[in-house]
Amino acid sequence: MRKRIDRGEVGITVVDATGQHTYQPGFMYIAMGGERAANLQRPERSLLDKRVKLVVGEIAGVDEAARTVTLKDGLPLAYDQLVLATGSRIVPEAIEHFDTEAHHFYTAEAAATLRAALDKFLQAMAESPAPAVVDLGPVIGSNVDFLGAHLGCKLYLEDLYADLDHPFARADGGGLEAMLSVKLRQARGSVDGILAWDVFDYLSRGEAEAVAARLTSMLRPGGLMLALFTTEPRHEAAPRRYVIVDADHLRHRPAPGARPGSHRLICWRPGPIFGSWSRCRALRRSRCRW
Repeated sequence: MRKRIDRGEVGITVVDATGQHTYQPGFMYIAMGGERAANLQRPERSLLDKRVKLVVGEIAGVDEAARTVTLKDGLPLAYDQLVLATGSRIVPEAIEHFDTEAHHFYTAEAAATLRAALDKFLQAMAESPAPAVVDLGPVIGSNVDFLGAHLGCKLYLEDLYADLDHPFARADGGGLEAMLSVKLRQARGSVDGILAWDVFDYLSRGEAEAVAARLTSMLRPGGLMLALFTTEPRHEAAPRRYVIVDADHLRHRPAPGARPGSHRLICWRPGPIFGSWSRCRALRRSRCRW
């Protein structure tokens, strides 16, 4: 087709609503502290071949019989072949309670807000003298160094993910309580902060409620919990590991050695799982799509 374009036999026109291209997958890196919104947007013209015509405007209608596209400003565009590439339209308001119980990174602004959730957690811990923090993930050197050396935390490493590869309460009802009594032995009201990461995504409804009840009972008045929730059920090759690089950067990576394809993520609405948050200081609850 290139030769036909050069001979003037074929013309290609791209219609774009804004004339700006935004790399939406990069919003995740804003949330992780590794990118800025300004770096994720470029003029659409700079991405197109010089032989492609760019028209900036919104489409009002398509007349298939006349083979014509009409823009909202009235400009008609004739075509021989029409390709519709609408992309995705995010409608988080369609998810019940999403606006009050969730963070997301569907926009640059929302990604920055999600990033602020971890910042608030770390700031609150820094304001407490020798805060007691429970990390439900595995031992990760940089997390231990940051929470111990930077914040001076008394850190409890209680790896619940170790049980995710061998589901602990699906066969008999006593398995979960037995596990919690061994791993979460902290007294009621004795913990300043809990890093739950996305552990609830791997639990059934009953398990999630039981774990949430145990965790919230451990928190002191004004205590904080950081929990991440998926927006849709799906399978993953392995659970994620969350790595605190520094006060401004959080990364995730697949867990090594897990059984491939064995992990089903379940979509929960945080409110019913946690019930009353009377023990917790008000942070917006976070539900994330990766």
